[in-house]
Amino acid sequence: MTTESTDTPTPRKKRLRLTSVEAVRAYLAGCLTRLENGELDEGQTKARAYVAQTLVRIMEGSDLEKRIAALEAVQEEHLNVK
Repeated sequence: MTTESTDTPTPRKKRLRLTSVEAVRAYLAGCLTRLENGELDEGQTKARAYVAQTLVRIMEGSDLEKRIAALEAVQEEHLNVK
């Protein structure tokens, strides 16, 4: 008796692209919906919310760094013109 392998590869999960605050907001809204539907427990939701909050802080810090650098470049340009 031969047995054929019926193992099928596990489908790859869709990779999250949380590259903007709006994307993180949508992700958190989805987590809340899943919590309300009983698909996530409170601990899982809290962990995801914490990581998402950290990610947003990093994004905001990066945005501020870029804005400051742009302002400093304009200021340097004005100082060199005089």
